[in-house]
Amino acid sequence: MQEGEQMLLEEHITLSLNKLCSDVHHTTFQVIFAPISVQLEQVQSASAWSSVSKPATAISADLPAFSFAPQEYITQIGQYLMTLPQHLEPFLLQDNPSLTLALRVADAKYELLSGGAEGGFADVLLGIIAKGTCQTYCDNILGICELGPGACKQLATDIDYLGNVLEDLGLSLSDHLQQVSTLLRLSPEEYQTKSSGCSPRLVAAVRQMRNITSSG
Repeated sequence: MQEGEQMLLEEHITLSLNKLCSDVHHTTFQVIFAPISVQLEQVQSASAWSSVSKPATAISADLPAFSFAPQEYITQIGQYLMTLPQHLEPFLLQDNPSLTLALRVADAKYELLSGGAEGGFADVLLGIIAKGTCQTYCDNILGICELGPGACKQLATDIDYLGNVLEDLGLSLSDHLQQVSTLLRLSPEEYQTKSSGCSPRLVAAVRQMRNITSSG
């Protein structure tokens, strides 16, 4: 075999192995994320959001914020996330050179991990899962058709609960979810002025869900 042919073969093998590592990592993520995804699918159809079609389950807008408790779908997600570190760490030890190389090939985030970082690769994977949770949650929230005043308080409570869970894990809510929580708490009168620092897309989407006119 000539040198040029050998280099092409090595390149082909390297690309194939890189793809295999990425595919396995993606599949692993999907398996871990599946229970979260199942719960988040309930967001758009939750009875708490409807004050028109289901008046019996509608939430009173007069209740103070501390009267609201996070709903079951988000507490299920929170409990699941809290169990992940203990399940991930045995499989993501840093003294496994082959696994270390495979993870770094699969996702660039593992490349940024220093050798002595506490928590190791488990924390990186947990961060990826948390990011996916926030993104999927935000996408599902934006699919809600209508939110009454009481439902806004309830949804903001749910988002805050997830934020507390992530904080306990050393992580944080995405900027977009934090902005959604802020927008849900603004009164219609102050919405136009106090939403100016948020994403225009989120401002418009939440305004439409809450039936707030552009003039506030």
